[in-house]
Amino acid sequence: MLKDLRLSKNLSQEKLSEKAGLSMRTISLIECEKVQPTISTIEAIAKALEVKMSDLIIATEKHI
Repeated sequence: MLKDLRLSKNLSQEKLSEKAGLSMRTISLIECEKVQPTISTIEAIAKALEVKMSDLIIATEKHI
């Protein structure tokens, strides 16, 4: 789950959004599962969290 990964890195939604170059609203909507991120968004978030894209996708799928 994105929120768990974000918190494990001690990042606020605001800080993650800055690092990923995304809006804080986008991060919030993804965390609340109101939108499905695009591949480029997943890539940006994974880079900001310093994890592999596959790890981010797997963590998200385990939550579903």
